[in-house]
Amino acid sequence: MRQSIFLILLLGCSKLFGQSEEVFPDYQEVTKDKNISEVVWTDEVSGNQVKTSYLENGVIRKEVYSDYKKAFSKYSIDGSFQYKYNGLTFPFERFYTNSNEDTLKVLYSYKDNKIVKREYWEYERRSKMRKGAPEYGDGKPAGCIVAEQDLIRYRKWVKDKFYSYIYNKGQLDKIQINYFRGGSPDVIISTYNEGKLTNRTELDRRKKTTNWEELYEYEGSKILMTKKYFVTYWGKIPPTEKWTTELDSFGREIKIARELDGLETKEILVRTFNEIGNIIRLSLTINESKKVFDYSVTYK
Repeated sequence: MRQSIFLILLLGCSKLFGQSEEVFPDYQEVTKDKNISEVVWTDEVSGNQVKTSYLENGVIRKEVYSDYKKAFSKYSIDGSFQYKYNGLTFPFERFYTNSNEDTLKVLYSYKDNKIVKREYWEYERRSKMRKGAPEYGDGKPAGCIVAEQDLIRYRKWVKDKFYSYIYNKGQLDKIQINYFRGGSPDVIISTYNEGKLTNRTELDRRKKTTNWEELYEYEGSKILMTKKYFVTYWGKIPPTEKWTTELDSFGREIKIARELDGLETKEILVRTFNEIGNIIRLSLTINESKKVFDYSVTYK
């Protein structure tokens, strides 16, 4: 049996376009060589080492990020991820922390090599009044602002959201999403034609309204996807997205382009593989001239 190594890319578009199942979200296969112990990502634009993955027996144990730019996103990643496996091919826990002591974890459950549950937790900062502290408030002698010495600060694991994956004849049919700190529950419904994904729609289960819809078309080795939004995010409805994904003869995504309606920009992500199938370069360019990042990948 071939051993596979998976590296978290966090590209901002974690799914493989046109896939019929979500085996492990956020992951892409990079190499099948289980003797690799370290993978280093260097940004040729800045000259900085932005990511290092540490592997053991063919699986990632830890990844360290430093200003790692995500594709199709304005955010960068700093901090470290640690993974626990419990004898599984895929991790059952991903633990994140950074220099600000922000702490998160994701728990995964599988059945028949397919993910069935995904839970997000945050190690939330909290505080409470110490026993015997004076009464604070308007008109009180102690005033309205609580003194630091009268606070007890502590942290507690709080569940943020929960994903449940439902399959029909081996294909991913629905993803039910529940939020535990506000927000209506959502469901993502997938539709197929002859085994190919043709439509994905996210619905607000409480309001019975459509949040967004993705339509897929196939032209040879290209997958065309249009994503349209129907609700506001951060005060406005996002522009319609048009994606073009090109596959090589092995079915790997080698080029992904995104265009936004109303904006004269075209973002292009390119993946380059070597002769044994290892990814050796990952670059993002805007309008074919401005390079956002250009990651070279070294295996040790």
